[in-house]
Amino acid sequence: MKVLKSRINWQDDFRQSVDIVLASYNGEKYIRDQIASLQECYGYQALVKNIIVVDDGSNDLTLSILGDMAKHDPKIQIFPSEGRSLGAMRNFCRGASLSRAEFVMFCDQDDVWLKEKLEMTLLAMGERSCPIPKLVFSDVVVVDEMLGVISESYFALKRIPKNWYSSVNSLIKQNVVSGCTMMANRALIARALPVEASAYMHDWWLALVASAEGELIFVDKPLMLYRQHNSNAIGAGLARRYDFFYRLRRFISSVDKTVLQARAFRRMFPLVSESYPAVAALSQITDRPVFTNVGSALWGELRRSSLLGCFAMAMYCMVFAKNIEKRNQA
Repeated sequence: MKVLKSRINWQDDFRQSVDIVLASYNGEKYIRDQIASLQECYGYQALVKNIIVVDDGSNDLTLSILGDMAKHDPKIQIFPSEGRSLGAMRNFCRGASLSRAEFVMFCDQDDVWLKEKLEMTLLAMGERSCPIPKLVFSDVVVVDEMLGVISESYFALKRIPKNWYSSVNSLIKQNVVSGCTMMANRALIARALPVEASAYMHDWWLALVASAEGELIFVDKPLMLYRQHNSNAIGAGLARRYDFFYRLRRFISSVDKTVLQARAFRRMFPLVSESYPAVAALSQITDRPVFTNVGSALWGELRRSSLLGCFAMAMYCMVFAKNIEKRNQA
């Protein structure tokens, strides 16, 4: 294991203040390189308390690889599956619930962290023991399976304004906070967990809670290589990008989940939600007249970050919104 010293003289209260939650499932192909990139970050030895690996029932060599790496690094703590598959969101939440550190970072099993990611994220977070929920996230370099660069910026690739995160009105409609870039403080973990069952994903839910009740901080610099391959749980949406019917089904499902999440957010934070028209519009989409929703998708509170996205949302309002409950019956 290669160890790089911290470039910053961290005060004692920041030492051993970070847990990294890594969710694994059949990750034998990339997980060794992913963990090695964490270990090679500046400040790893001083700042990181544990790498909490929560496995979701791998049946390949993932656990064997993790066991071998843990022999050489006592920070690696392995928590095998408890029998029932949780899925990515619940598995990450399980890992976060096991942490007692002041700050929690989230990590996929197939990416590569750049050496400055740990220190730059913690610097952006600022004070320790802050009473308000805070979340820091960054841009990424999007790469292919062999780490060839697809785009130097996720935001450039998806054509999303970099300030999209700055209001709940925008964030409730479209997430730009990638979980693998996030650091949450203890106040946010305490406020946001357990994550609502109707949440789209843990990262989006934590970002909404931080934005509504605390502070959401963006590091406008790529701090990791975000690998795209056919097994990505979410990813940048590059797989099967020319398959129209697949993308249509995926879009309908995505907006359905976004509406259900908005309803859950409104239930959990009714007073906060009153301040954001987009929360009300999205959560009440099935109760509003179709022409009102279409107008909102093109010019108003349901408008998305791109012109194509606005037209897609208008189509959803015209054709698909009325059947959300039927499509999502338990």
